[in-house]
Amino acid sequence: MNLDAMSHGELIAIAQNERHDPNVRQYARHKARAMRHRVSGQIRNALDAEKYCDYLYTKIPVDLRW
Repeated sequence: MNLDAMSHGELIAIAQNERHDPNVRQYARHKARAMRHRVSGQIRNALDAEKYCDYLYTKIPVDLRW
């Protein structure tokens, strides 16, 4: 499952699904937030959210990474 290739709606669905790893859910939530920021022209906020996604990716179990 490659969260970087998902739509905003797909990311929200992952973030809300308690069956997923907590770090995967948090990554999906922040990735969706970054997408919203970019669409609204808030590039600095998008970059901050994406940077946090990079950090969260290191917390995702290796077998769940893409």
